[in-house]
Amino acid sequence: MIIEKAKFKDTNEIAKLALNLFQYHSNLDIYYENNNKSLSVAVKTYGEWIKSRNFQFYVAKDKDLIVGFIIGKIEKEEPIYFRKKKGIVIALFIEKKYRRKGLANNLYDKLVYWFKDNNVNNIEIYVHAKNKGALKTWKKFGFLTDSYKMRKAI
Repeated sequence: MIIEKAKFKDTNEIAKLALNLFQYHSNLDIYYENNNKSLSVAVKTYGEWIKSRNFQFYVAKDKDLIVGFIIGKIEKEEPIYFRKKKGIVIALFIEKKYRRKGLANNLYDKLVYWFKDNNVNNIEIYVHAKNKGALKTWKKFGFLTDSYKMRKAI
């Protein structure tokens, strides 16, 4: 198993894996139900992001097969804060049969290194309240709950 920086040619494979993540979130909450454009939108968006210096993708590979990925980005912080920028973990996904082998930890460590290398001192992630496995993982990585996002259909 190797962890490496993703290349543009990996975009389609990453997007196909991301469909599993999209479906999982849709099953957690109908609010996140996705349509038949999800793959093409993900391919286009990831293709743009992977070329941007504000985004970083790492992949976990079993030989030549991508079995997991992590996506992070650096954002400018609001001017009211002392910190100038923050890191955001956009997504982390590992194929089911490759979980519990340390891949999430290895991908996360690579992304943290990239954030630190870019003078980012704080990382945020948005996790669905019903996603107990992800909440447990992110807490294990040292993340704290500091706010709640709420919504209401009208």
